[in-house]
Amino acid sequence: MAFHKKQADSRNTVRRGFCPRCGSHNYAENSGMPWLEFVHAGSLHDLEQFNPTMIVYESSGEPWDNLDPDLQKIEKVPKM
Repeated sequence: MAFHKKQADSRNTVRRGFCPRCGSHNYAENSGMPWLEFVHAGSLHDLEQFNPTMIVYESSGEPWDNLDPDLQKIEKVPKM
């Protein structure tokens, strides 16, 4: 995996992981939340192994995306 670091809206450092062959973004870490790892669902082979616990950047979602009403929704990444 190849990585790129950038300052996020929250002013934390985000470290994003990409496939070095195709460039697909599939992983991220945020310095303000070191206990979390963000894995893109599209990069998983078996979606049944993982259950989402929250929706981040809910404000950027598309109107056609039917979000699970039981999941915690965060408008943007919280500042920590």
